[in-house]
Amino acid sequence: MSNRNEMVKKFVDEVDWNSYDYTAEPGADMNFSDFPEDDDSDRPIWVSKHYNTTGHWNCVHVCDLNQIKSGAYRKMLALYGVPVSWPSKDEDEDVLEEVIETIDDAREEGGDAYAEALDQHGLLNDEHYVWLRGYKLGRPEAFEDYDTAKDAIDKIEAAKADEDEDLDDVLDEFEIKDEIHYEYLKKEIEQAEKRTYAAYNAVLTQTHAFLQDRFEKHKEALSDELSPYKGMSMEQWASINAQLSQGEDLNALISGAGLEAPEWDDINTEWNERMSRDSTATIATVYGQAFTGGGQGQFGAAAEAVSASMASGSGSDVTGEDPISFEDWVKITEHMNAGAAQGMDSSAILGQYNLNPADWGTIGGYWGQKMNANPMQYIGDYQKFQEKYSQQFTAAGSHADVEF
Repeated sequence: MSNRNEMVKKFVDEVDWNSYDYTAEPGADMNFSDFPEDDDSDRPIWVSKHYNTTGHWNCVHVCDLNQIKSGAYRKMLALYGVPVSWPSKDEDEDVLEEVIETIDDAREEGGDAYAEALDQHGLLNDEHYVWLRGYKLGRPEAFEDYDTAKDAIDKIEAAKADEDEDLDDVLDEFEIKDEIHYEYLKKEIEQAEKRTYAAYNAVLTQTHAFLQDRFEKHKEALSDELSPYKGMSMEQWASINAQLSQGEDLNALISGAGLEAPEWDDINTEWNERMSRDSTATIATVYGQAFTGGGQGQFGAAAEAVSASMASGSGSDVTGEDPISFEDWVKITEHMNAGAAQGMDSSAILGQYNLNPADWGTIGGYWGQKMNANPMQYIGDYQKFQEKYSQQFTAAGSHADVEF
């Protein structure tokens, strides 16, 4: 980092500010996307412009934009910058309050009064002012932590919706100057949520790719075990079992498959034995996929909705009634994770919830699609439930009593 700072200093010493175009630099990215927290990409330095062309020519702080993780923050620094004439709250809170009150009054008056106030204080427009105002006022203690910030936002939103509630009192409780300051803080939290989800989604995508690759390799290694037995494939066997689970007549299904009862018993026994001796659970997974794909089982409607959603493309929402609640999905996931760490059979854990692998495949597909389509709605609860049940099942062991 020190070497990068030296490069920035050298650039500032040598650049011709009259001809400098920060948008055309090799390191420029006007999309202003967020950088992952663990990102260590060696991007070229990207120095912000040196000053705002206002009547008072307020210089702005020069920085390397590509050292800043937040895309929204990087955008504001790139487009507008921080005029050096503005004090920080720590440097001189009284002067900062006077500047803000002066501009607020002019903003309320509007027209030339506001335009002149902006120009005098090195501001280019209203967006620049609202951002710089919030940036200089800073974050109150409640907004330093994600969970406490969400609690504060919930309380403030409730106060805004309640005509009998004094909003100013609630804002004072959290050391927030006013509604403008609150909206700035709220937007920061929303941006933090997006970055959190992006990081979560990147891990999820990487994990899914790894698991899918491992699954395909296991399938290849188990090609003999997955080959049809007496003319019946795993998928056909799963389809018949799915129909049986819906109350279809066994004799009619056997006859429809061109089998006699003894032949079905032999086939049924063989596939169950193959599944039980597969320590990788690959055969059970294939079975679950075939079982679910038929829209059968206790969550048949959800399975069909998931299939329709996936066919519509990435990010498509899934409709219909939830097979189980979102919290229960996360809970069972953490129970199975804890059980796997102790060498327990995942099917046995699912059995405690009256579920089988096919049910679980449907549930996972349903909530996975839901989360991908509505990340901001679910990511906060996902993290909360994950932490809660991870601690519960790790502390109690995977033999802990379950309620479902």
